Amino acid sequence: MSDNWFEDMDNGEIAGLNSVDISKAFDSIDHKVLLRKMQDQFGVQDFELKWFQSYLTKRSQVCVVDGHTLLAKEI
Repeated sequence: MSDNWFEDMDNGEIAGLNSVDISKAFDSIDHKVLLRKMQDQFGVQDFELKWFQSYLTKRSQVCVVDGHTLLAKEI
């Protein structure tokens, strides 16, 4: 990917990347609300919106304490 960026910059083209880290937030907000805000306020649509919907669907978390894994909980 970085090779493509450098090639684009060498050709005078604009290259960029948007990154969103929601790994710590997905379990603390209503997913429907988050997706609606992403669509309405940030213009996330089509493929990107479907990717986030997939990411937020059927998620689970586990807790490991002193090497013991507790039961997974769907969130």
